[in-house]
Amino acid sequence: MFFSRKPKGPSKTYIAYKSKLAKYRSVMTVLTEKSGKNLMVYFFEQSAKEVRQLCEVLHLSISEPGISSGGDITLVSAYDLGKHPLLDFSEIACIEVHPLSGVNVLVEEAFQHKTGGQITYYIGMDEPLFEVFGAERILRMMEQMGMEDDEPIAHPMISKSLERGMEKLQKTLVNPRDIRTSPEDWRAANLAT
Repeated sequence: MFFSRKPKGPSKTYIAYKSKLAKYRSVMTVLTEKSGKNLMVYFFEQSAKEVRQLCEVLHLSISEPGISSGGDITLVSAYDLGKHPLLDFSEIACIEVHPLSGVNVLVEEAFQHKTGGQITYYIGMDEPLFEVFGAERILRMMEQMGMEDDEPIAHPMISKSLERGMEKLQKTLVNPRDIRTSPEDWRAANLAT
């Protein structure tokens, strides 16, 4: 054959909740109810700490790639994805979205050779980084529609809007500071309030 198709990697979707707490509740429920190997990806150390605390409360075990196996959830930093063989995970959940599209690409590149599947980015609209992307408008819309806290919104229009916002932000920050401690620290270092 003259032309060969590039293997189709996993698709991606964004799921937004009214609050960070609702987001965490949903992610933990989804990952514990699905059978198979579940991978949770984070960008900020604070988020990893929060996931570990939640797992402790819920009596879930965490394994880290390359160190141990057999946990309910494997937790890994997006910056470390290239260091581990990760193709055998059935569910890939990003507990957050980085405000810069170029950093989110780390996740997609790590799984570009995995055929099929889904990468899901979970968002709490009350998180500090989303003020930049007009979260208050989306929150108002969610309130007007009568949405409950635990009710997700996953719509292509929201996804496209979020991706356009990340691309615009990336263009305006000529030399963004690589802050990995928390979204609040990243915002304080990179965005004027």
